[in-house]
Amino acid sequence: MSLRSAANGILNLQLTGQAGKTYRLETTTNFIQWSAFTNVAGPTATIAIPESERTTTRVLFYRASEGVSP
Repeated sequence: MSLRSAANGILNLQLTGQAGKTYRLETTTNFIQWSAFTNVAGPTATIAIPESERTTTRVLFYRASEGVSP
């Protein structure tokens, strides 16, 4: 997983996984309570996820795991 800032100010989170798999992406500010952010699936191994929403929190952590959020 990598995070890059684009010229237009949008952050792009790029997740590299296995082709044909589905991944859930979650966010947290404290490593205790995780919130579903999105589910991603792609026919290729690399999935770009634009993060255009800015939160009021200064720090936001991400994690990805195989499967989908309930």
